[in-house]
Amino acid sequence: MEELGKLETTEWYFDYEGDVEEFYARIENLEEFNLPMKEKPIRFSVFQEKV
Repeated sequence: MEELGKLETTEWYFDYEGDVEEFYARIENLEEFNLPMKEKPIRFSVFQEKV
């Protein structure tokens, strides 16, 4: 989807003055976060690495 290729944003918690829950809420309200959530995934991968 061409619209997704144009999405870009940079948000750093260190630049935010609220608590982490407020920061997550802010991120979850961004268009750049929500637009891809409306689309059907084309691929899904789960893996685990030994740390």
